[in-house]
Order: sequence, then structure tokens, then C-alpha cells
Amino acid sequence: PAQETVALALSRRAAHAPRSSVLPPGVVIAVPAALEALVASGRLSATLARWFRDAEIALPPLSERAEDLRALALDVLARRCLELCREPLGIDNGALRSLLEHTWPHNELELAAVLGRAAAPCPGPSLRADDLAAVGFSVAPKIEASPAPLPSRRRASRRPLRG
Repeated sequence: PAQETVALALSRRAAHAPRSSVLPPGVVIAVPAALEALVASGRLSATLARWFRDAEIALPPLSERAEDLRALALDVLARRCLELCREPLGIDNGALRSLLEHTWPHNELELAAVLGRAAAPCPGPSLRADDLAAVGFSVAPKIEASPAPLPSRRRASRRPLRG
């Protein structure tokens, strides 16, 4: 029912879209599989899926996006430090190397959990590999025989929302 309500809201906004020079907001959803598979399994409403069929971006697992890891880590640390009312932490090369070697089977959620635990007791201005080890983080061994994790799929509607 909630998905049908969202689909109805999208159709109403599209039908009553006023003209404006302001960029309209958009909607992005992250799903663990292809839309067709989710609709077939009953996990996604066919009505809602229609709004996202025209734009799909496959997001590889975090372990395949080393270029994103540093930025994601610094963002997580900055947010956690705000919660802790302390200056933002940097990340030293040793810690970054450890993070890059990990397979991250649970992607960004696992990264946020590890860094969130390590930020609180960190004594210095930068998170180090020792700080990660102190909270139980160790590089997960890479298993060659296991299949690669399914990438997350993000879909964005190309139909602008106006209103």
C-alpha cells in the first residue's frame, strides 16, 4: 500500500507540474536487484516500478570502488565527530590501506559501523590502523571461490517532479 501511495503521488505531481525555472526535485531508489525481479517476487509494486524503468544505474560493491572509499570514510567520520561534539577526524594512510584491503560484504553500512565505533575512542586528529584494530576491525580474507556480490541498483526517474 505504501508503494502504491508513492506511485500515486508521483503521478499527481507529474500531472500538475507548474512551469518554473527552478530545477525540479527527483526521486532515487536503491534496490538490491533488477526491478523486474522485485516486481515478480512481489517485493515492489509494478505501478511504482514503472516510474523508474527508464533510468538505471548499477552501483558496484564498495570493494570495487576504491576511489569512493576515502571520501565515504571521511564523510562518516565527520558525521560521527559531530555527534561526539569533537573536531572532525582525518584518516591516515595505514588506516586507509586497511580499509581498501577489506572486502566490505555489507558495503557502506559496514563501513559506517566500523568507523563509528573507531571514532569515539580515537585519541588523535587522524584515525590510524591501530584505532581500527582496537575496535576489532581486521581485513576480511578474500575468498576466490565465492560469487561476486550483487551490485546495488539505483534508479532515478527522468520525469521531473514539479510542484
